[in-house]
Amino acid sequence: MTLCEPNKCTGCCACFNSCAQHAIEMRPLSSGALVPVIDENLCVECGRCERACPVLNPHVQPSQPYRCYAAWATDDKLLENAASSGVVSALGKHIIDCGGVVYGTRFENQRLVFAAAETVDGLLAFQGSRYVHAYVGDAYLQIEQHLKAGRKVLFTGTPCQVHGLRQFLRKDYDNLVAIDLVCHGVAPLSYLNEYLRDRGVDMDYDNVVFRGKKGMSLVVKRNNEVLYSKYKLNDLFYTAYLKGLISRENCYTCPYASLSRYGDITVGDFWGLKRTRQIADHPFISVMFTNTEKGNRLLADCGDKVRCVEQPLEMATKSNGQLNHPCPRHEGRDKFLALYTRHGLVKSIKKTSLYKTFLKTSLRYRALLFASKLKHLIYGK
Repeated sequence: MTLCEPNKCTGCCACFNSCAQHAIEMRPLSSGALVPVIDENLCVECGRCERACPVLNPHVQPSQPYRCYAAWATDDKLLENAASSGVVSALGKHIIDCGGVVYGTRFENQRLVFAAAETVDGLLAFQGSRYVHAYVGDAYLQIEQHLKAGRKVLFTGTPCQVHGLRQFLRKDYDNLVAIDLVCHGVAPLSYLNEYLRDRGVDMDYDNVVFRGKKGMSLVVKRNNEVLYSKYKLNDLFYTAYLKGLISRENCYTCPYASLSRYGDITVGDFWGLKRTRQIADHPFISVMFTNTEKGNRLLADCGDKVRCVEQPLEMATKSNGQLNHPCPRHEGRDKFLALYTRHGLVKSIKKTSLYKTFLKTSLRYRALLFASKLKHLIYGK
């Protein structure tokens, strides 16, 4: 059997879930990205993996947004540790209240994996922005079992993971609602773990987020104790990610960075939002598109769990690059890949042109931070 080219593979695991012979294993390339590998001794050439692959055989068609909203959750508990507005958690809570199950990502044994939640406490473990690749595992198979049993399921993932789920199911279940996230791209998880070890972080962590209470910071925790925390401009990994140096190769040609959506609902940050009297008092606001009738129904059924203020679609697309084009590939990407297998992550990043830019930005940030603290010390403000 032939799978898609490794550099085009999204790692969605649709082929892995489709193989009844368990002949497919997800293994890392030399670049660190997980891709499927077929064991020819187990393969019976049934073709199910090829049919399930969104790259090779994309039979599921995307939708276009019906409506665009500025949205936020009204439950303070859901807002407390949310990456932004808590909207996804609010939608998930409604599904759980209806006896359904919610699938999202959480860290287990230093791996970011998809898991099921049937309680609000389980749902809260999914909160936080994580800009690394999540391992789907057999989550699609589990979801299929829930759907066939008649349970409501809410799945939240990157657009390629949502497409992978739909491609695997090959049927539009009325009891499934999928949320796709506006995505900048994802770095291999192995990069993050290598970076944290280089920084001397205790690898017994149980959570990593890229959006802390102080904004866009890389924060590593164990039992809610902060093990590592740095603002994006002062963190080499965060900078390398934002500048397009360390994402999976497929992210640089991502076909999902557009208004063609595979989720019933799309959620992301509402960059460029013009504040009005209705939303002025809410610091964290999400952009939310409803793309299908199912998405509209779920939002309506949530009632006052989610506050929505309709906005022009153009406002959301104008300031959010990931709705217009994939993340740019950094000029030093090829050099980084050539060096990575010999020198590892940090040394390879430092040998690219990005490192000089990072040092200047980091120095400028620390100088501003020092000046701010000095001003506070002198003037008490």
